Amino acid sequence: FNLDSLSDDKEKLAFWLNVYNALVIKNVIDGKSPNGVMDRMGFFGANTRVGGRNFDLKSIESDILRKFKDPRVYFAIVPATASAPKLHSQAFNGEEVEQQLEAAARDFINDKRRNRFSGALQAAKLSKIFEEHREQFGKSDKELLAYVAGYVNDEEVAKLLKRGTYE
Repeated sequence: FNLDSLSDDKEKLAFWLNVYNALVIKNVIDGKSPNGVMDRMGFFGANTRVGGRNFDLKSIESDILRKFKDPRVYFAIVPATASAPKLHSQAFNGEEVEQQLEAAARDFINDKRRNRFSGALQAAKLSKIFEEHREQFGKSDKELLAYVAGYVNDEEVAKLLKRGTYE
């Protein structure tokens, strides 16, 4: 595949999201696991050739996807871990990637197995994804919660998150 044939950033982003998720699926089929330190190294460090060059999951995430400066990518890539988002049934494409990322963010943030919001405690229990990629979601807890609020379906919770009353 000629990587130079990707015409714009949206097409490039969709392509690399698909490559990442396909490589995860391949690693699982090949019997690799992201559990345990040594297994993680093999899982995230396994190379695949794309456009005549070797890539692994770690380099795709840190060297390619992170450069798009769009934190929604972490709701679209599925590293086969407990905190990961669900794998979507359709591939990303350049024409729809913006809408697909918005839907992925909304689905992930409202997934009660990954993120919980307690009105009684005025607290949010968020996925490890927000901790692992903290700098992508805001410099402070208030900025992080405001980001999350933009995708929360419950309007009252969203309002309280934006207001900064949640921990």
